[in-house]
Amino acid sequence: MSWRPGTPVRIEAPRYVLRSLTVDDASPRYLAWLQDPEVVRWLNARFRSHSLDTIRAYIARHDDRTSFHLGIFTAGDGTHVGNYSVYHEPAHETAQINVMIGDKQHWGAGTVLETRALLVDWLFDTLGVYRVWGTPFAQNAPAVFNYKRQGFRLEGMMRAARKVSDDERLDIAVFAVLRDEWNARRGGGT
Repeated sequence: MSWRPGTPVRIEAPRYVLRSLTVDDASPRYLAWLQDPEVVRWLNARFRSHSLDTIRAYIARHDDRTSFHLGIFTAGDGTHVGNYSVYHEPAHETAQINVMIGDKQHWGAGTVLETRALLVDWLFDTLGVYRVWGTPFAQNAPAVFNYKRQGFRLEGMMRAARKVSDDERLDIAVFAVLRDEWNARRGGGT
């Protein structure tokens, strides 16, 4: 795949397409995800008010150089089912990834495993990173399961790192995979 920094990303697979979102992708469907307490339960987005304008502004902040906001679309009909945000630190050859599956029909269906494998392949092969990492809530059992299943290692725990209510704080797990580890598995768990 040919890609140049600053140009939109498009990664295709049999079941899904990952592509850079544009402000035109801000939709009532996307907004409904951000307003659904079940969807945003484990996301920092739950602490903010959302509108189509705030979604457009968030999308526009990503430059397809060091900051990427990729939509997850079904390959067949192009239905938008979720998003990845990626933050690349070129000087350190690292990338942090975050995922939100907004369409609940895709929860527990292998969507994260399949699409994250595509994304991690792209980060190592095209972007040239050495380390990919993510920080799910330690109590988010599906996220923790998926990271482990794909060969990410638990590197540590940030205790009481995120406030979830006025009287409750939860831990954040730090999971990472290095290029050599990923290449040895090459998409394992999908």
